[in-house]
Amino acid sequence: MSIQNIYRFITVTLVLLYANGICAQNSNYSELLETIGIFYYSPFYHEEQLVRRSVKLDGFIDDVPIKVLIHGYIASRYHSSIEPIKKAYLSAGNVNLMIVDWSQASYQMYDVSRRLTSQVALRIAQILDAYLQANNIDSGLVQIIGHSLGAHIAGNVGRSMKSRVGRITGLDPAAPLYLKWSYDAIRITDAPFVDIIHTNGERLGESWARGHADFYPNFGIVSQPGCEQKDVSTLCTYFLIKILIFNF
Repeated sequence: MSIQNIYRFITVTLVLLYANGICAQNSNYSELLETIGIFYYSPFYHEEQLVRRSVKLDGFIDDVPIKVLIHGYIASRYHSSIEPIKKAYLSAGNVNLMIVDWSQASYQMYDVSRRLTSQVALRIAQILDAYLQANNIDSGLVQIIGHSLGAHIAGNVGRSMKSRVGRITGLDPAAPLYLKWSYDAIRITDAPFVDIIHTNGERLGESWARGHADFYPNFGIVSQPGCEQKDVSTLCTYFLIKILIFNF
């Protein structure tokens, strides 16, 4: 990508983000929030099932850990950041796996998706609470695992639920438009144990510690061994959002 194209990319995206931010202030996103679903996967049942309060899930195993995965920005339950974790848990067996899909809200302009994280989390918390209570399931068995914006959503789910989950794990909590003291960021009080893995610091992921235990493989910064280099457009997005943080 040439320097001219990079400048053009930044200029156009700035205009779109600014205009979108103005329009978003009075927008109603209730329809987006209604599309959020939690899908259940079992090592012993090959079809995915939508989690509903009054429906007992086929293959659900009582008294074993419940893992809840939440994807990040511009993603879905089928995203490449989710699939390896899904396969690993299902291969291990003896686990109940749930994957949140908030893809329609995640495919908005970044500032909108980031602003919606608390509302997305509340919707997820309501679905989880209803299912756990209706089926008399111990919430302490639940571990919520979120990636990128999903990491902050995971923290908000923990603090929004009526019943306290046992553990929350953040995988590279998103850095753009978050500050260390952001009230809606993942934090240590969201669960009895909060652990965070940092692998994209100084780029699109946070570097500051927010959990009971924060891990920094290879100092927590890019590029991690075996991972692809960020392409130019991703780096442009990173610098663009940094500009937005300091100028708006």
